[in-house]
Amino acid sequence: MYYRGVVPSLFYLHSKLEDTAFAGNVHIVYWKTYMPPRHLLGVQDQEFFSRPIVITDLAGARQNDLRDIFYADLSGTTFLVTTAAMHSSLPQPLSDCLVVQHRIFPHLDLDHLSESVEAGWSDGLSLLVYLTDHDCIANRSHSLE
Repeated sequence: MYYRGVVPSLFYLHSKLEDTAFAGNVHIVYWKTYMPPRHLLGVQDQEFFSRPIVITDLAGARQNDLRDIFYADLSGTTFLVTTAAMHSSLPQPLSDCLVVQHRIFPHLDLDHLSESVEAGWSDGLSLLVYLTDHDCIANRSHSLE
């Protein structure tokens, strides 16, 4: 079951993929949520060949796995889709380099119920689509070295 938010996130991302501002490689990461049915993204097969669109499922991945994905690929456009309640679990400094693009309410996350309750009514029942600021990540990663 997709608990209401995952499928609408695909519709939103489909509209973003049509936007020419997001030309080039696109990486979509789902973290701490269900993997969406990819066909609902509405991308034709030829679009996968003309511009790489990668969808990564990190449903149960650790913070380090998420960090590694974002630090490994600093080109193109990267979206992160996760529940608002998971924002406090995002690895630093990655959490500072994400910009909320879209909020989907309601989204029930029964796998992380305690985090959802702690986050409160609005954030606890919301799924967020973030856009990654690659320049921010690059600058932060150099400061960590």
